[in-house]
Amino acid sequence: LSAPLIAGTEQLGLINCYCNKTRRFTTEDQTLLTTIANQAAIAIKNSYLVNQLAQKNLVKGFFDDLMNGTTDSEDSLRQRAHFLGCDLTRANSVVMIEITQKEERKSESSSNSKTLRDARTQSLSPLQGTLDENGYAQATLLQTAYKRISGIIRRRIQDNYSGAVFYEHENLLTGIVSLLKDLNGTRLKAWLQDLSQQMRLEYNICLSIGIGNVCQNIADYRRGFAEAEEALQMGQNIQQDRGNDTRLQPTVTHFNDLGVYRYLYKIARMDDLRDVYQDQIARIDTYDRRKNTDLLATLETYLECAGNLTKTSERLFVHRNTLIQRLDRLQSLCDIDLQERANWLTLQVAIKVYKLRTGSA
Repeated sequence: LSAPLIAGTEQLGLINCYCNKTRRFTTEDQTLLTTIANQAAIAIKNSYLVNQLAQKNLVKGFFDDLMNGTTDSEDSLRQRAHFLGCDLTRANSVVMIEITQKEERKSESSSNSKTLRDARTQSLSPLQGTLDENGYAQATLLQTAYKRISGIIRRRIQDNYSGAVFYEHENLLTGIVSLLKDLNGTRLKAWLQDLSQQMRLEYNICLSIGIGNVCQNIADYRRGFAEAEEALQMGQNIQQDRGNDTRLQPTVTHFNDLGVYRYLYKIARMDDLRDVYQDQIARIDTYDRRKNTDLLATLETYLECAGNLTKTSERLFVHRNTLIQRLDRLQSLCDIDLQERANWLTLQVAIKVYKLRTGSA
């Protein structure tokens, strides 16, 4: 006599009842076994969930201690890491992976910078706020989808990088990945780019990934987590300036890729005071949006080429006369002399800060 072990919609196994004598089982026997099977399935599922939660709490506590510091000795942290399958005596890198459906990424790209920063943690936390029944059902499905995709990503990385350990929170995966002989993270970045493309093609999912520098000592991990988070956020911001199509593409950013934006990032976020240069850039950007032109991009390229008209026109793929017309239009919008070399560096920095503030860097 057999009965399936079912908890909710998940079949966990099968329970079989054997008799040492030949007998004909009755309907009552089947009903009794089914009742026992249902209770056993619930108990098994609860035990699994408790173990899963305990494992998750172990990982979360371990990551929190690495990020924020702990009173535990380094040997204790290494032992905890070993229990989770991670070797802290090796060179590792912190990786942060944000999972976004392409439709959500598209809607994010049309929002302003503050909305983007707030939405990153709020729009993907569907249990927040007041939701009707349909909204709640959709939110539940979304969270289930994130969990499934997170599991796929985690397994693929662990198959290629033995000992990788991850902590999952909503749509964000935070992990420690062994670099082996790839101390600058070049091969890891290339592999993650391939993974991102695979996930986009197979599951219609956009991955935004930030990678920190190598961590070789316990003390390095606090910096590593901060670098990975900054690379993730900055990589998304930088991507916003590359057109609607590329906004829907995966983003994989190593901390060392940030360049000058790394130094401007905190300034742009902490100091919201405006000056004459920011006002000029905002005026040009407003004109671009209203007239559907590319004057701000033209100015940025012109400054990068140190005012060389030939190089600028080649970079922009426009005729020299077209470039001159654009520069004349730019000057008519600006109170600052664009031909004055003393203004160029300040304008370049102002453009980058403006883009960081508006989420278009």
